[in-house]
Amino acid sequence: AISKSATATAAAAAAATSATSSEYGHNGTSTGSGGLEVEAFVHGALCVSYSGQCFSSEAWGGRSANRGQCAQACRMPYGLLADGVIKEMGDVQYLLSPQDLMAVEQVPDLILAGVSCFKIEGRLKGPEYVSLTTHTYRAAVDAAWDAMTATMDIAEQERARRGAAFGETETDAAAAAATTLQAALEAGHAAVLLAPREQQALEQVFSRGQDGEHRGLTPGFLEGVQHQRLVRGRSPRHRGVYLGEVASVRGTAATLTLAAPLRAGDGLVFDAGRPEELECGGTVGSLRVAGGP
Repeated sequence: AISKSATATAAAAAAATSATSSEYGHNGTSTGSGGLEVEAFVHGALCVSYSGQCFSSEAWGGRSANRGQCAQACRMPYGLLADGVIKEMGDVQYLLSPQDLMAVEQVPDLILAGVSCFKIEGRLKGPEYVSLTTHTYRAAVDAAWDAMTATMDIAEQERARRGAAFGETETDAAAAAATTLQAALEAGHAAVLLAPREQQALEQVFSRGQDGEHRGLTPGFLEGVQHQRLVRGRSPRHRGVYLGEVASVRGTAATLTLAAPLRAGDGLVFDAGRPEELECGGTVGSLRVAGGP
């Protein structure tokens, strides 16, 4: 079952950002039941280390990450030393720099797991980031809750109409409850599915996009450990929306194969895979379709 309450609890615990969705359900119970209120990070920067166990910032610069002073050593370029030899990694230099967390589409799973508070990381972020992310997750929580509770209410009404509770074995009741929860979860997932424009808005306000496959926002560890998806290693900072690839350049004009909308007046940067160097970019003056007038 799922419950929703505004009652305060005596204690709360923020689970590590390295926890999976299924692990949250083992950490506490929902608000108001006398158990431990569980908080989960759902959006923002991810630490490459297990939460609270990275001491590189303090060791190298005297700034404690556990006191909000992280110098972000993970966002620096590194070389990979294998058997005493530096391995050639191409454009992969930021080996410890994860992409950011985005768990909008995991909200129903976290609700069912008993998470009572969704946390958004916002260190050094601007007001646009705060406004967009809080609005997005508020809408997702409400949409998921409405869809899931409506599905469960309909299932219970149908069982009552059929008189299913009478003469039902314990095994049958458990199977019916599991079927109802699965239906509720599917309804919740459908309710929070992001439209392309919504995904792009979150990428635009802050994302460490790397290429067309690694757009900068990931489920983090919520779906388990998938290091190759989490760390691409091409860039350590905010890149915005991935636009596409450069097909050709002639003078001050560039021909692009677009993967996202582009308009005159938009700002863009040409990513050559060397973010530590001066990059070319600017404001789009005009656009025309290739082969058109």
